[in-house]
Amino acid sequence: MNRSVTNRPTLSVIMPCYNAEKFLKHSIESVLNQTFTDFEFIIVNDGSTDRSLDIIRQYQKISNKIVVINREKNLGLTKSLKEALLVAKGKYIARMDADDICLPRRFEKQLRYMHEQKLDVCGSYITIFNRNIFSRRTIDYPVKHEDIVFVLLMNSCIPHPSVIFNREVFDYVNYDEDYNFSEDYKLWCDIIITKRFRLGNIPQVLLFYRESQNQISVKKAKLQRDLSKKIRLSYAKNLGEEEFNLVKEIVNLEDSEKAEDFLKIVELIQKFGKTKKLSNSAIYYMLRSAYNNFSIKNPTIYLNYLKGSKFIGMLRNIKYEAILCAKSILSKAVIEKVKGFK
Repeated sequence: MNRSVTNRPTLSVIMPCYNAEKFLKHSIESVLNQTFTDFEFIIVNDGSTDRSLDIIRQYQKISNKIVVINREKNLGLTKSLKEALLVAKGKYIARMDADDICLPRRFEKQLRYMHEQKLDVCGSYITIFNRNIFSRRTIDYPVKHEDIVFVLLMNSCIPHPSVIFNREVFDYVNYDEDYNFSEDYKLWCDIIITKRFRLGNIPQVLLFYRESQNQISVKKAKLQRDLSKKIRLSYAKNLGEEEFNLVKEIVNLEDSEKAEDFLKIVELIQKFGKTKKLSNSAIYYMLRSAYNNFSIKNPTIYLNYLKGSKFIGMLRNIKYEAILCAKSILSKAVIEKVKGFK
């Protein structure tokens, strides 16, 4: 794709940044070194108190693609995204986080895939990484729109930092500031509810997602869990009575500590998946979300999850499943230790 005669870029890349000096250079360079070059790069410095702004300004001198929005006060991710959208000129909008890394052909591959599959929102598989190389793992998400519609009843299934949007999406929906820390999940559900747009994930890893103990998902885990339940119930109600009854029953069972209640969730998902003719990978993802949402983890519950998914996950992603299994064993050990103090 070539730049239009009006000098309007095909793509606007928007990246909020708050105190990201440690990894910011790698993230910026991974965007600037893309094989697809017809883009502007909007970076919102959200009141950083470290050297983030200095680093951004250094790269702005090197590349005329970079547009800087600088704020003295930290207002958060949602406000940063909405502010960037107001100045974005591209036909498409790409998300990026200030500590992640794009693979060199990310934009090229995603835009081509969106055109081929007639998608308005496109995420990708991601590889999660941190300093510990042994914890590196790849997350594969549901690919087809038809699966994503129902998988969203359980959890978000489009990795936010990997997404490219058709700009027209934001003529109908936008990030909801009442759902800070779960704004992406709410957005996917709102997009589906409009019945105007198609969502999908390209089945390739196009983003390295950096895992950190300082991330919002770690610090605000309980708040995210509560917001997630609220989003799921509201979304299900908009889809239909069958979906609402399913989610309501599952949500009530999730707070249990009984293995038999988790089995009930497995059976509900299997039955629903069969009725809706969902792919095996979609059912597996729903069951994986059910396991992650369940209040307690132990080897018995993990084994029930594996049986319920017919071991699809173990065959598809042994390393990821091994980590889940290890966490279930550790969780059991912690529970037993706590009981010992009573």
